[in-house]
Amino acid sequence: MKTETKVPSNYYSIMKWAGIIIIIGGIKVTSAIILPLLLAIFISLMLLQPVHWLQSKKVPKNLAILLVLFLFTTLFYALGDLLGSSLSDFSENLPEYKSKLYEITDENRETFKMFGIDSVENNPMNIEPGAIMKMILLGLGQAKKFIAKFFIIMLLTLFFLFELDSFPVKFNAMFSRIGNKKVQINLNKIVVNLRSYLQIKSLTSFATGLFIYIFLMILGVRYAILWSMIAFLLNYVPNIGSLIAAIPAVIFAGIQLGGGALLYTGIIYLFVNFIIGSVIEPRIMGKGMGLSTAVILISLMFWGWLFGPIGMFLSVPLTMVLKIFLETNEDSRYFAILIGTEDEAKRILKNEK
Repeated sequence: MKTETKVPSNYYSIMKWAGIIIIIGGIKVTSAIILPLLLAIFISLMLLQPVHWLQSKKVPKNLAILLVLFLFTTLFYALGDLLGSSLSDFSENLPEYKSKLYEITDENRETFKMFGIDSVENNPMNIEPGAIMKMILLGLGQAKKFIAKFFIIMLLTLFFLFELDSFPVKFNAMFSRIGNKKVQINLNKIVVNLRSYLQIKSLTSFATGLFIYIFLMILGVRYAILWSMIAFLLNYVPNIGSLIAAIPAVIFAGIQLGGGALLYTGIIYLFVNFIIGSVIEPRIMGKGMGLSTAVILISLMFWGWLFGPIGMFLSVPLTMVLKIFLETNEDSRYFAILIGTEDEAKRILKNEK
């Protein structure tokens, strides 16, 4: 007589979490392959709108895709060339700026003592004055790695642009046969939300970089293109990106032009980021991506760990995709509510009454 082995009640739950951990580990190991694919998908979603606009003007689809991709690549290389020349000049003059930074700290020794810093070499946080400059170079070194993979990303983007319009039809065919309308609706929702977020964020990031460039040029701060590009890129990093972008520019303005320029540069960054980030962007984006502020900060750390610095740029859209997938399953729906906003939770409670 066979005896049935009783499976512990939490067995399947443990196996499910073990599977998730294994998947995350697999993604981490294969991030070098997955990351270019994700970037190509996001870039193609961003470029889809201008492609559709050209099609509305009677331009054939294939020609519209090639034109948009050519213009995007040309713009990328033009900005890359400007950035490269500024970066090269900045690297050559780094010892001079580092020396000036030492002079400023020596001249303001009494001010530093008020904050408990007796000397530049012997301060409680062990910060070397030239470290901030080196950090800028290290950060931009990550951009060089991205540029090295740019051809592969653009090739993938080209193929995705040809295929993206067919995905809704494929989703309909896939899920209509198994009768799962909810999955079909959520997949369509992912595509629509991603397109909207990436296009709006790209426009506001471009506006941020442009205004920073204009104001810094008016002030006479050198390497304005470098600081504006940093502002443009880091604007994709939610909450902390704009603050990080301001630090090197403000310090450099103080080194080059003195305390007055440092103050004015700080005000410029605060003004531009407040107007675009706190006034214009929320109005255009509406209710946003439905993620709480705490979750956005946690997602920055998680996706940054998983994919490196570029993962921080993609943290919001990736978390939004994860949230929509969690909503499709009743067992994981409570996780989607947890990482969502308070307003969403209130709306769910109101609907359930």
